[in-house]
Amino acid sequence: MLAERDGIETIRLNENLGSSGGFAEGLRRAHERGDDWIWLLDDDTFADEGCLEALLAGAARAPRAPSLVCSVVRWRDERLHR
Repeated sequence: MLAERDGIETIRLNENLGSSGGFAEGLRRAHERGDDWIWLLDDDTFADEGCLEALLAGAARAPRAPSLVCSVVRWRDERLHR
């Protein structure tokens, strides 16, 4: 479904490297392209509507340009993830 949307690049690796291997490859490619922001989501991540906008707004409020922003992460039962 993602590959059919404009502006979204999908990457298929030749072998299953797990989520950390996929993250590493995506980060490597984004860094090579010079992307300003990278949003990492795992296969079991559910982002609330407006989540990305909230992350970017938080970064804009920071006194200095942050190198990393993170949302609150909760388990499916709503407990906070450490």
